[in-house]
Amino acid sequence: MLQAQGDLLYTSYADVSLTLEKMKGLSQNTSWEKLKELGTKVPLVTSVEPRKKSFVMKLGEEMVTLDYTVGIDENANRLYSQSKELREKAAGAKGALEETRKAMAKREAKGAKAAQEAKERMAPTKRFWFETYKWFFTSNGRLVLGGRDAKSNDQVVKKHLGDRERYAHADSHGAPSIVLKDGAEATEQEMREVCQFALCHSKAWNAGAAEGTAYWVLPDQVSKRPEAGEFAPRGAFIIRGKRNYEHHLPLEMVIAEVLVEGSRKITCAPRASVSSERMVVIVPGKMPRGKISAMLAKAFGVPEEEISRIIPPGDLEIRETVGMNL
Repeated sequence: MLQAQGDLLYTSYADVSLTLEKMKGLSQNTSWEKLKELGTKVPLVTSVEPRKKSFVMKLGEEMVTLDYTVGIDENANRLYSQSKELREKAAGAKGALEETRKAMAKREAKGAKAAQEAKERMAPTKRFWFETYKWFFTSNGRLVLGGRDAKSNDQVVKKHLGDRERYAHADSHGAPSIVLKDGAEATEQEMREVCQFALCHSKAWNAGAAEGTAYWVLPDQVSKRPEAGEFAPRGAFIIRGKRNYEHHLPLEMVIAEVLVEGSRKITCAPRASVSSERMVVIVPGKMPRGKISAMLAKAFGVPEEEISRIIPPGDLEIRETVGMNL
């Protein structure tokens, strides 16, 4: 549960980051009693505990307790650390747990210092409107957008799924809605890229699978209006008619440098869609995403949040590097 909550902070990155910023601002100039009152007026905040410098935030169906004095990475690391400790206690490894705590504290202190120093040195790249969503460009340069959470899942379909677009989704629940802009002219290769992107940002990544299945459909097959016996929760859609399946899609993405309107960006995309001299191939694994984010941020010379926003939710590992040393 705590592991899933940590992952949820990154899949709802924009909402969590904004809420932490608002709560930190309120806490600096407000009494405890007033903070309790004003804090619950902040969207998604359900309660505030000033004595513990914490508040409870509703993310989808989860109620997550966050520390408003630190950022999103520190909160996620706390959740991941607590999750690991509970697993080890359940296994009865009390002695090993104490050693792990000491080692983790040293690594976290060292990592936090290094991350702060890196953030001060690294300037962010140009921000584009589509970064509100998950994104990449296909091998023919078409923009692909995906939801980060239930709210943006609704938005990406309502705002961006027009007659000339195409809709894709992993063949499982708990996956984002994906929209291919100007998809009416897309090639079979592009549709496979889009379906792979949908799969890699689904729960299949956390499951550690090597491959999976996704599908795409036409815009008029996507509906929010359920018929008798159907139900569509927030962020979900009902698909009617034939689905065009893509099978044996690899659970693999690349982090690479690309140019977007003449500006340097770091993208996370299917390998077939990227032509770059510098890239890193990632697959599901056992290395914490925070550690990978820090490593890749340093390698590409960007703030860590630019990496953490684009990689799939869950742990991973680096399978291959091209044109760079890590």
